[in-house]
Amino acid sequence: MDQVNTRSLIFDMLDSVIREGRPSHIVLARALETYAYLDKRDRAFISRIFRGVLEQRIYIDSVIDRFSSVKSGRMKPAVRLAIEIGTYQILFMDHVPDSAACNESVKLAKKHGLKSLSGFVNGVLRSISRGKEGIIMPQNDSESAESIAQKYSLPLWLAQMWIRDYGAQNAAMMGEAALLKSPLTVRVRTAFTNVGPVHGSGMADLIVELESCGITMEGGKIMHDALRIEGFDRLEDIPAFADGRITVQDESTMLAAVFADVKGTDKVIDLCAAPGGKTIHLADFMNASYRRIIHRGQMCREGVVIARDISPARAEKIKENVKRARLRNVRVEVQDALVKRPEDVGTADVVVADLPCSGLGVIGRKPDIKLNASPEGIKKLAMLQRDILAVAADYVKPGGTLIYSTCTVSKAENEDNVRWFTENFPFQGVSVDDYLPYGLRSKTSAQGWIQILPGQYGTDGFFVAKFRKNRE
Repeated sequence: MDQVNTRSLIFDMLDSVIREGRPSHIVLARALETYAYLDKRDRAFISRIFRGVLEQRIYIDSVIDRFSSVKSGRMKPAVRLAIEIGTYQILFMDHVPDSAACNESVKLAKKHGLKSLSGFVNGVLRSISRGKEGIIMPQNDSESAESIAQKYSLPLWLAQMWIRDYGAQNAAMMGEAALLKSPLTVRVRTAFTNVGPVHGSGMADLIVELESCGITMEGGKIMHDALRIEGFDRLEDIPAFADGRITVQDESTMLAAVFADVKGTDKVIDLCAAPGGKTIHLADFMNASYRRIIHRGQMCREGVVIARDISPARAEKIKENVKRARLRNVRVEVQDALVKRPEDVGTADVVVADLPCSGLGVIGRKPDIKLNASPEGIKKLAMLQRDILAVAADYVKPGGTLIYSTCTVSKAENEDNVRWFTENFPFQGVSVDDYLPYGLRSKTSAQGWIQILPGQYGTDGFFVAKFRKNRE
């Protein structure tokens, strides 16, 4: 088997994200799958530098600009990327000798047809290596937007927006959370599902099983059926995942299905549903409710979750996850959420609209988001959300429920759209306090919505609102 040049692979991966605009989490996942035969340490090295450069790129470029006669934004893309890869190793990877970081970046420049600039690459990196001890980071108590942006490698406009909307302390907390390695969170399917109940002693047995696989874990901070797991190699190799007893889902996103309060006979439409975590959660609640109905001797038709997304590829991902969960009460359809289905108007007991957004709540998992987001992009996404909500509102039957959620931390996409929606459609906010641990209840949750900030509970950032349609 051919030997893999890991830094060259990292260069190509980063180039596909930065220059071609491919999503970083997909690029990384496919690379780790393709090179699954590599030693675990090599794959960890690839992940560390790939994610690290994206996470710290804004800060890295500010350092490069201090030591280079040519500013990073004016460099040839390949030269800039080679220097960024080397700089990350010099600043953040003590176990990699600075000389090795310099030499390997020079090789990258030469490999990409820039032999004439290899001396420039070497000179910049050697200067950074010599001067890195003199780089002074902002103090912990500095609350200016410039300091928070530099310390946590955030765009200045984002630091300013978060300070304005949530305060400097929360802005710093969110910036720090975006740089911390987050364990993977899974939901243990505690409801009575087709794969059998996992509750009580079943949960304890599952924990013992996971520990026997070398997995370390801790319980969720918000949801009792969440586990944060570490110490595994490939998720697909965990038996409990392969047979559907656990499913990947961040704690904060679990709130959407919890707030939906699905009943066993409901018709639920799940818009923009890929990859299907919420779909499975909704179906699990539906199954649990339906079995209670049957247990009481009441015969009725079982409900259905209709999961939709815009592309066949995304719909296929939902099907894959639903199949692993062994659910029969889910129907997956390819459908643009902006295109109204007349036959569904006024028929849904529950509509879940987890809508496209700027993703500022999941920067810690998708670091390229902060490199691509912009105030203008947020405005466009907020308007797109309004267009989809207008369609979703028509699907809800009188007295039915609409759940609106995003994985972002942006008032334009969240609170402002809640206000707009209730002012223009026959819906009222519904208190979600009964579904929340006491510590999460607030003035806003009593009004029907909650904003989880990254770092607040060790979860992703997430927004979710619950509305009830007026009865005619």
